[in-house]
Amino acid sequence: MPNFTRRQFVYGLSAIPLLLRDWPAFAQGQALNFTVDFDRIVAQSSPQNLGICCTTYGATAISSEVLAQAENSLDFRRVRIPIGYRDGRVTTSAQGAPTTLDIPRLVDWYRERNIRVLAVLGGRTTDIDIAPGDAKRIANAIGTDGIDFSSVNEPNTKGVDEVRTLRISRQILAELRQLEPELKLWGPVWAWYQREALENWAKGMAEGFGGLSYHHYGMGTNSLPTAQALAETATFGREVREMRGILRALNLPEKVAVTEMNFSWRFDDGTPPDGKNRRFFSAVNTVWCASVYGHILSSGGSANIYGNQNGPLGVWSQPNEPHLKELDLPDFAPMPAYRGAAAWTGARNFPHFKDSFYEVKGTTDTVELFAANNEANGYNLVLINKSESETHSLEIELKNCPPTTFALCQSNRTQPFAAPQQTIRATPTNGKLNIALPPLTVATAVLQPH
Repeated sequence: MPNFTRRQFVYGLSAIPLLLRDWPAFAQGQALNFTVDFDRIVAQSSPQNLGICCTTYGATAISSEVLAQAENSLDFRRVRIPIGYRDGRVTTSAQGAPTTLDIPRLVDWYRERNIRVLAVLGGRTTDIDIAPGDAKRIANAIGTDGIDFSSVNEPNTKGVDEVRTLRISRQILAELRQLEPELKLWGPVWAWYQREALENWAKGMAEGFGGLSYHHYGMGTNSLPTAQALAETATFGREVREMRGILRALNLPEKVAVTEMNFSWRFDDGTPPDGKNRRFFSAVNTVWCASVYGHILSSGGSANIYGNQNGPLGVWSQPNEPHLKELDLPDFAPMPAYRGAAAWTGARNFPHFKDSFYEVKGTTDTVELFAANNEANGYNLVLINKSESETHSLEIELKNCPPTTFALCQSNRTQPFAAPQQTIRATPTNGKLNIALPPLTVATAVLQPH
């Protein structure tokens, strides 16, 4: 087994200009002023709130050492896995995936790395036809430590109404509690955000309620213009806040998870000119992912992008995937979505976000700033420019921030598969950062108090 260790980010002290020299020329947009107040916490989170989905299509971390190293590099802390009892064994329940996959071993791989597993329990031939006794068989095989259990996947797309979904969920929970009496269940795993259905499921599960799970994709039924898709990322946070408020009123745990999300739910979604959404291969996807994660996390929710191996939609390139041939990428190379998630996790190049989000004033529809503490006792500012054409100059006032050095890690619109470049400056000037943010870029400013 490889020895996985977290790399420490080295903070330089020499002053280097914050505008990278190799940016193409873009139009200069409006100068923007922001204020971050580190005495005002507006949301609590957890490092385990940022996750991915293990699709179980193609390779997994236990079948490919290269993919194992690639997954380890992102430093996500939560993984969603579809699990069923099929052909007399506990394996994947994903439609069309190989039923020879050793799910207990895969679960152990993640658990050994302190990655919390969300086990979505599926049926014997479909997502929903789970047989009596199967939930208990699955839990016996994978254990319960470090695992959250979820009801069946997207029942509302299989003609299953709320009443039957609740009945299936209660059956699953009853079996799980034969092994662990205090276990609770996530659900209803609705295929889209529907407030009434989510609320009704939470009420129906009562004290067995573990958390709300639903899916939200940026598009898919139809293709959206880039500006519209990026403008709608704030919706993800509003949904989480709405459901947390409902759960609070019900005196239930305020746990809300977008357990599948992505820029689109399919590649062939009608995007001009040929119907294929090649924005998955561009900086647009990095910006979209970073923004969606930011809105969900800063609203107290958790999110899982779908998924690790998912063709053009994947976090890592998938070997022998026809749609990826034009890219000529190495196997399991980071895709632009990876770079969006890495703005939050650090990808072992700078500290992972931790558990507190701070008040930010000045965020606009085009430029977003999120502020969180990090695991190195400092702070991360995630800056996102959604404009497709304009560079914005940002002046960020740091209120109630101790003396600090900082480093900037910034994506490059013209090289969406490349790792972000680092520019470093010793200290903020008069308690302020001045940063030039080119269009369709994401930057993380890492503040390290001294």
